[in-house]
Amino acid sequence: AAVANARPAGARRGAGRPDRAGRRAPRGHRGDEDGEHPVRRAGRDRGRGAGQAGREPVGRSAHLEVCVMSQRPFKILGLQQIAIGGLDKAKLRHLWVDLLGVPVTGTFQSERENVDEDICTLGQGAHAVEVDLMQPLDPEKKPAVHATPLNHIGLWVD
Repeated sequence: AAVANARPAGARRGAGRPDRAGRRAPRGHRGDEDGEHPVRRAGRDRGRGAGQAGREPVGRSAHLEVCVMSQRPFKILGLQQIAIGGLDKAKLRHLWVDLLGVPVTGTFQSERENVDEDICTLGQGAHAVEVDLMQPLDPEKKPAVHATPLNHIGLWVD
């Protein structure tokens, strides 16, 4: 079976098209890729604006979310959770609860998961973000909730 867009036999990878379409500019000249070159606007507002002098970033949308999200096959809906572990959750509580004022809304303990956790909540309703402050029940056992690989954030994704 033929593969779409396959190279002819013996063609080098990266050889590109004869007209060099789709290729990056050689080193030393990146064209407008860095967004530093002026863009001429047509019409009466050309070159106007305090300090603008007709320049605007090239290749970037004026609406950041349109630029960022239009190129991905998913959409980030929000932040679901922040999970942070340490050997002593009292230090984490001092920051999140005492200094930042995030209320503790629950606790969780599990010997199987080796965790003693305070559950804090930022916000309310569907947009509430859970902040899990974790410490191990036994620092010598696994999983090591205080170790870097288990610190994470959770996102709501569509």
